[in-house]
Amino acid sequence: MKKIMFALVSIILISACIGAQTSTTTTSADATTTSTTQAGQALPDLYISDDIVLKKVATGDISMSATIFNKGKTAAENVIVGEEVKEKATGKLIYPEEQMNKGNIGAGGSQIMLKFYSLSDGDYTLTIRADPVERISESDESNNILTKDFSVPLQ
Repeated sequence: MKKIMFALVSIILISACIGAQTSTTTTSADATTTSTTQAGQALPDLYISDDIVLKKVATGDISMSATIFNKGKTAAENVIVGEEVKEKATGKLIYPEEQMNKGNIGAGGSQIMLKFYSLSDGDYTLTIRADPVERISESDESNNILTKDFSVPLQ
């Protein structure tokens, strides 16, 4: 009888722990937002806008700007963002990942990332990672990487 009571109490405790983690999804006209809470705690959710701007600033030199958003319910502190550039055809690393601290990004806020590259004519792949070492607990870790192909000279 004691074993049965112990098993029932164990099942109730495990169920309570599993039930403490919930997930809600809300849909708006521009995006679907998922916010997960762990025992009632709201989390940030970093993502990179796919609206990356590449501009020619001189022969072979381009600027890149990208916006990192926090669509979560709480601020993300000391946000690190990394980016790298590879040759598209060979995968050869041209600019290894450089990480920069974008500071804090409040709930619903954003930060702009600006980089400059000197590149020969050719096809390239740009990869940007928000929180590349996964230091920040987020409601959705799957949306932290954005990859974009582009050509130099810019079209």
